[in-house]
Amino acid sequence: MSLGCDCEVLNYSNKELDDRELGTCFSFNPSDAVRYFLRRGFERQRLNSFSRFAKRNLSPTGKLDKQALIDRAKSLDCVLIGSDQVFNPRVNGHDPVFLGEGIAEVTKVASYAASLGDATAESILACDEGAADRLAKFTGLSVREPSSMEVLSEMGLESVFMPDPTLLLTGDDWSALASDDGLDTIPQSYVLLYTLNSEQKLVDRARKIASELGVPVVCIHYNTKKFPGMINVRGIGPAAFLKLVSEASFVCTDSFHGACFSMNFNKSFVVKTSDSAVQSNVRITDLLARYGIEGCLYRDEVVTSAVDYGHANQTLSHDRDTARAFIARCIGL
Repeated sequence: MSLGCDCEVLNYSNKELDDRELGTCFSFNPSDAVRYFLRRGFERQRLNSFSRFAKRNLSPTGKLDKQALIDRAKSLDCVLIGSDQVFNPRVNGHDPVFLGEGIAEVTKVASYAASLGDATAESILACDEGAADRLAKFTGLSVREPSSMEVLSEMGLESVFMPDPTLLLTGDDWSALASDDGLDTIPQSYVLLYTLNSEQKLVDRARKIASELGVPVVCIHYNTKKFPGMINVRGIGPAAFLKLVSEASFVCTDSFHGACFSMNFNKSFVVKTSDSAVQSNVRITDLLARYGIEGCLYRDEVVTSAVDYGHANQTLSHDRDTARAFIARCIGL
């Protein structure tokens, strides 16, 4: 996938977002305080694992505030913003830096596989009247879902589809980065349950499939309470996550990226959309439709049949080539 260019990961830091996403704000509510200290232990382990992975593989800069980011951008040929929901004001904290403010004035800026999530043109412009003007300065505007393309079109902006960056590497590429960093002994065969929302239906499905296969359930989650009857895994980083997905007999998840990595490793899997956080559902359904594996969407009936990855792998290969060409154009190669 390499274009032969040097790549620098700009570690932009917005304190408000850091506090929200990393849970660094203490609550004086007794029950919240207990969860805070329990969760902080797992979070500390997880962040340390992420830090080790990043230092080995990404070489990120130190934390950069807005002005430091702009100053750093002056020496770069292009800044790529993304991916995930960087254009969604509900997620990005209404921070115009994610829409290129200040950066487009000093170098080329483009988005790679950005997502708007559940944001509409109306909600974006209500938060930032200058949003469309900022995005119009991008040399390349790419998004992760067709639904996001429609929203940008309503704002008078032309965009193109690009696959999530986790899909740009093959399963073999990701396997080379996998390790048991932070993992205790894991059984040779298992069903992997990777859950963000801990919905009981998905937990029950994982148990059902594991029973059918005669294997235990390994569960990656972020709860303070353990799931009974499962091997609970918390506080791990990317390397161990990759190992657990790559070696699973079956994957049950409610995570978009859980689905992405299941695809990369050509795993049989089921992904459940959320009954509560419905704003995250569109990216999952768009992903499955794009690669023709709608059968992996959770339904009431239990299906454990293998996934036919013939069409999906062909489409993935095409999308990777298209992404490479898009990035090259943005850089000016």
